[in-house]
Amino acid sequence: MEPFVHALTGALVALAVEPARPRPGFAGRPVRVAAGVTAALLPDVTRLPMFSDPQAILAGGDGWTHSLVTAPVWALLLALVFALLVRRPREWPMFLTITGPALLSHLALDLMTATGIQLWYPLAPTRYAVPLLFPVDLLLVGGLALVAGFALWRPRFARWLAIGAFAAGAGYMVALANWRDEALGVGARMAAERGIVEPIVQVFPQPFSPLNWQVLVIHTDAIDVAWISLRRAASGTDANAPDHPLGALAAVRSGYPAPDAARWEQSFRFGADGGRAEFARSAWGRPEFTRFRRFSVYTVLSHVEYRADSRQVCAWFYDARFKLPNVEPSYRFGSCQHMDDRTWSVQRAPGPFAFF
Repeated sequence: MEPFVHALTGALVALAVEPARPRPGFAGRPVRVAAGVTAALLPDVTRLPMFSDPQAILAGGDGWTHSLVTAPVWALLLALVFALLVRRPREWPMFLTITGPALLSHLALDLMTATGIQLWYPLAPTRYAVPLLFPVDLLLVGGLALVAGFALWRPRFARWLAIGAFAAGAGYMVALANWRDEALGVGARMAAERGIVEPIVQVFPQPFSPLNWQVLVIHTDAIDVAWISLRRAASGTDANAPDHPLGALAAVRSGYPAPDAARWEQSFRFGADGGRAEFARSAWGRPEFTRFRRFSVYTVLSHVEYRADSRQVCAWFYDARFKLPNVEPSYRFGSCQHMDDRTWSVQRAPGPFAFF
C-alpha cells in the first residue's frame, strides 16, 4: 500500500488503543499518534533508495521489515526509542501497545495487495498474498481520512471513531473477498468459453472501484489477460494513452467493460519470436536481474530493443499483475547488454505512473 494509507492507519491504531481514562502524566496524544505513524511507515524504509536504484521499488514486502518473525523486534525497538525521546523510559510497555499493532497493520495491508509479503522471513522465503486491495484504494483512503478528520474535530470521541473505523474496515475486507470470489468465477467461466485446458486463473484488484478486476489465465507459456467490471459496462478505448498522468488515468478508467465485452490480450514469457526469445532468456538469467526475477510472478516479455545511440540491446520484462489497461506497465525493467564492453545493466521504464 502507499505510505499515506499506512500513515493514516497507524494514527488510528494509536487512537484506538488509547486508554479510556489516561492516568496523570501519561504521554500526550500527539506523541502516541507519532509513534503509531512511525511504526506503520517503518517497514517501507527499504524503498527509500528508489530514486537512485531502479530496482529499489521492488523491495515492497522485503523480508526483514515485512515479517511476523522480526516484527516484535522492530516494535520493541520503536517503543524503547519513543519512551526515551519523551524521557519516560518506564512507559515503553505503553508505547509497545501502539507500535506492535501499527506494525501489524502494515503487514496486514501489504498482505492484501498483489505484491504480498514474506510472512515468515528469514525462516522461510515464501511470499504470501491475498490480493484484495489496490495500492491506492479510494474507498479505504477516503474512509480513513474522513475518520481522522472527525477525530481532529471531535477529539473526545477519537478513540471510538478509530475503533469504529477498524470494524467498518473489517466489513469492507469481507465484501472485497466476496467480490474476488465472484471475479475468480468469471475468470474460470471465460477460460472455459475460450477452450483453455487446465488453466490457472488469478484475479487482482484494480483502481477506481472495488468492482474492477484484472483476470489472468495462465496456460503453458502464455498469459491471457482481460480487465472487467463486475457490475457495470464501461466504454473501452483502443486509443493510446497520452504521456501525462491525467490522460493516462482517463485511459485506464475507460478500460473496464462488463465481462461479456472483455477484450483479451495474450502475451508470452519470452515472446513468440525465436531469435529474440533466445536473447530474452539469456537476459532474464543474468545475475544483475536477480532482484526482478525474485519479485516477478507472472513474467511477460514486453519487447527486445536495440538502442543505437548507446549501443545497447535490452530485453524488457514486466509482471502481468501490475499491467493496467490502455497504458504501459509501470513495473517494466530491462536487462541490457552493452555492445562495446559486453557488460550488463538493469534499467527501468517507469511508465505513466512513475511511483507505482
